[in-house]
Amino acid sequence: MIKDKLLVGVFLAALVLGIAPRVVSAEGFDFLPGPVQEALEEVEEARSRWEARRGEVTAQLDIQPWEEVQEFMARVDRAVARGAGREYRFLQFQLEELGRQVFQVPRESVELARRDTRELEIISDLGFLPEKDTFRVRIPDEHSTAVSRGLSRGSLEVRLGFSLRGGLDEQYTLVVHQVQLSDSADSLPVLAVIPLSRSYRFSRYEALVVAPLGLQTNFPDGRFPAELETRGDGVPSDRPWVITSGRAASGGYSLRSGEIGSNGVSQVWYRTAIPPGASKVRISFAVMTSSEDYYDRLIFSVNETRHGEWSGETGWTDFSHSIPLGSGAPEEMIFLWSYEKDGSVDRGEDAAWIDEISISFE
Repeated sequence: MIKDKLLVGVFLAALVLGIAPRVVSAEGFDFLPGPVQEALEEVEEARSRWEARRGEVTAQLDIQPWEEVQEFMARVDRAVARGAGREYRFLQFQLEELGRQVFQVPRESVELARRDTRELEIISDLGFLPEKDTFRVRIPDEHSTAVSRGLSRGSLEVRLGFSLRGGLDEQYTLVVHQVQLSDSADSLPVLAVIPLSRSYRFSRYEALVVAPLGLQTNFPDGRFPAELETRGDGVPSDRPWVITSGRAASGGYSLRSGEIGSNGVSQVWYRTAIPPGASKVRISFAVMTSSEDYYDRLIFSVNETRHGEWSGETGWTDFSHSIPLGSGAPEEMIFLWSYEKDGSVDRGEDAAWIDEISISFE
C-alpha cells in the first residue's frame, strides 16, 4: 500500500509540477507576424524558467509513509509556491503585459465586402489565417453620418485590432476585439472604434482554430477574461468589476462588482454574435451577494430583457436559463450583469460576485 502511494505520488508530482523545461524557439509561432512572435517568445521564455525551477523543487520532495496523496500534493504546492514563486510571478507579469498589447491588422489584409450606413461586412485573413474570415459590424447611430460621408467619397478606411491572452495551460487566445474606422479625406485621425468579438485559439503545438462562440470560465488563472467588458457609471466613486480571490464557487477566483457609491452602477458584460443555425442559447453561472435587501441588487439581463435579480446576504447560488432563438432573433447578444445601488443605506460588503460562467449556443 505504501509503495503504491509512493508511486502514485511521485507520478502525479512529476506529471503536474515537474515538466521538463522546453527549448524555446519560434517554430511553433512562425505563422504569426514578427511583433506577435516576439511578444509570445518573451512569455514562453518566462514559462520555461518557471517550469525548470518548479521541476527542481519537486525533485527534492518524497511522499512520506503516513501521507495521503492529496496531502503530499498540497505539500508540493506549498513548496513550489516558496521555491518557484519569483519565476511564477514573472510569468504572470509577462502574461499580463501580453494582454495589454494591441496589434493592428495591415490595411492590405482587410477588405470591405458590403458597405452601407448601418452595417459593414469585413473580410480578412488577418494576415495569417489559413482562410479569410467574415466580420459584420453595426455602425452606431452617432457615427452613421461620418461613415456615410466616407463611403460616398470612397475614402473610408478600416483597421482591425486584436490582442492576445494566455494562461498557465500553455494555450493562447487571439481576440479580434475592435474595428477602427477612419476617413483618409478627413482631418480627424479616427472616426470611430467599434467593439468586436471573434476568438481564435492556438498553442506552440496546436494549430490555430476558431474558438466556438460562447464563454466558459471560472477565472482559473486569476486574470480578467478578454471576452468580457466592464465599466462603472453614475458617480465618480464608481468602479468596474474586478477579479478577486478568496470568494469563489470553484477554483480560487471569482468576479466582483466594483466599489460604488449611492445611486452608482457597476457593470460587466459579454457581447457575441449568434452563430448561424443556432436555435437556443444556454446560460448558467454562480452568483452571490452581500448588500441591502431589495434596494442594492445585482440584475442580470440579455439584450435589455431582465432574467434574474439578487440582493441581501446570500451564499453561492446556481442560476441557469435558456433562451430560444427564432427567425427574428438579433445578430448579436449582450449578456449584462449590473450591480446597482439606491440613494441610501449600505449593508454587508455592498457587492456581488459571479463565477462558473457558461454561455453556449445550440
